[in-house]
Amino acid sequence: MTDLIVVGAGLTGATIARMAAEQDFKVLVLERRSEIGGNVADTVHESGIRYNLHGPHYFRTNSPMIWGFVNRFAVFKRYEAVLMTNVVNAYYPYPPHMNWTVERPLVGGEATNFEAACLQKMGPLFYDLFIKHYTKKQWGVDPTELDAGLASRVELRTNGELRLKDCKYQGIPTGGYTELVYSMLTHTKIDVETSTTCYLTETPMVYTGCIDELLGFRYGRLRYRTQKREHIFHPNVGFLQPAVQINYPTPDVPYIRRIEWKHLPHNYPTTDGTLITTEFPQWATSPDECEYPFPSYEDRQLYEKYRDDADSLPNFIVCGRLGFYRYLDMDMAIGSAMNVFRDKVLPMLKKAS
Repeated sequence: MTDLIVVGAGLTGATIARMAAEQDFKVLVLERRSEIGGNVADTVHESGIRYNLHGPHYFRTNSPMIWGFVNRFAVFKRYEAVLMTNVVNAYYPYPPHMNWTVERPLVGGEATNFEAACLQKMGPLFYDLFIKHYTKKQWGVDPTELDAGLASRVELRTNGELRLKDCKYQGIPTGGYTELVYSMLTHTKIDVETSTTCYLTETPMVYTGCIDELLGFRYGRLRYRTQKREHIFHPNVGFLQPAVQINYPTPDVPYIRRIEWKHLPHNYPTTDGTLITTEFPQWATSPDECEYPFPSYEDRQLYEKYRDDADSLPNFIVCGRLGFYRYLDMDMAIGSAMNVFRDKVLPMLKKAS
């Protein structure tokens, strides 16, 4: 007998499934894709280089609890990502660094959109060079159409820190993220089915997918962005890039970033050659492609209508990046899943048993 159905075999679903299994509940995990791992899934190129199927992922956290949890299921190699931006055919650190004596941010009232919020952090020179056109390519609209809250993810540094993040715990699982999720789901109380769809039942359910699809798009479709990715192996070379990830904010370049996977610690030393992934942002046209919830006020209001309907369903809990309709870093997804399990899932399971 199944005590809990978890829809989605990504980090959120795997965390909740594992915690439920360790409380002696029988769990069925349903995954619509053919592979587990969700948007952190990876695979190995024929050259032997491991790469992510849905863009690069650099694990970092300041939480010893979350770090201890993931290290139960994988061996992590220390890795502190350093990214760069290509502007006018020159490489600069990302996040961008600024001498505050050169250009000060514009001070004003409450920002009502992403562009206005960014200009309160930096002046127009740095915004135009590093942020504006990158953002326009990433989201497919003018930055003034995006929610001001998105600017919380934009940094402008003055302290010389080159690492993407200064978190205490940072690393890459040596066997990749799919293996990490596989290990999390390996338990006698957990069954996993891939290439399958879900349906509402009386069995308690945790849903981590697109909420508008589950409810039949009754209020219209939520918008999501994704990336078209081109993977090209270059033989007989060492490295082609000075960093694992190069961002391209220039408007006349159609792609948004290039990733050279050989820089990651689980990929070197490796074969004589290198694998480059080039990413072209586009709109998601099917739930399988949904990677980035669209950060606009209108979409958030539409999501809230779906969320109200979902919250009225008995024995049903929605969570995760797609379920919450907001971007979550990997550690945030795991921490949020832990909280949801403790505060909502476990009481639901105890009540149903």
